[in-house]
Amino acid sequence: MAGEYAQNAIIPDGFFKDSPAEETRAFVSDFKGAFDEEPGFIEALSYDTAMILFKLATRPDVLSREHLKDAILDLRNYPGVTGPTSFYSSGDVWKSLNILKIENDRFKSVESQ
Repeated sequence: MAGEYAQNAIIPDGFFKDSPAEETRAFVSDFKGAFDEEPGFIEALSYDTAMILFKLATRPDVLSREHLKDAILDLRNYPGVTGPTSFYSSGDVWKSLNILKIENDRFKSVESQ
C-alpha cells in the first residue's frame, strides 16, 4: 500500500518469522508442518512461554510453586524464538525487539552495530 514511501522504514517487532536464528527457523518450519500456516507473534510468544515453563518445571530442584517462581525470576537470556528472555526480580519480563527495515518491499532484520 505505501509502496515507495515505505522503503527504508524502520519498525520494531516482537517476532520476526524470517529470522536467520536457528531456533526461530526450526519453530516456523515445525509450526507450518503442524498447522499449514505461518506462526505470528502470539503463537511464538506462547511457544516460548510453554518451553520456559517446561524447562524449569522439569528441573530436579523445582519441587513446588515457590521453587518454580524463584527459577523463573532467576532466568536470564533464555534463547527463545522471540529472542532472549530474562526476568527482573519484580517479575517483569525483559525482551529485546527485532528491528526491521523495509527493503525492496520486504522486511529485513537490522543487526545492532
